[in-house]
Amino acid sequence: MTSPFRLLPQCPAHRREPKTLSLDGPGFLAAEPYTSGRATVVDQGETGPEGTTVLLAYPAEQIEIRLLTAPDGSLRRETLVAPNHLVERTFHYPDPER
Repeated sequence: MTSPFRLLPQCPAHRREPKTLSLDGPGFLAAEPYTSGRATVVDQGETGPEGTTVLLAYPAEQIEIRLLTAPDGSLRRETLVAPNHLVERTFHYPDPER
């Protein structure tokens, strides 16, 4: 069972309020661009106190992604770059005390 989370997308090109999405891990991975199941380029970036940066690329789709994972492996931030698109999303997890 995966933990649900809220996803707050921010698209700098759009001047409207960001919409919060609630979903779980399988729901997130079923969405583009992850639905193909395989990034053809994968690399690990910096590791620091905030976590580890994972770099993904889908060259055929001209998509590059930077994920920041927390030390516990949970996703914290995603930056997706594609032709004419820049999407920055932040992941928020429910407080386990609630």
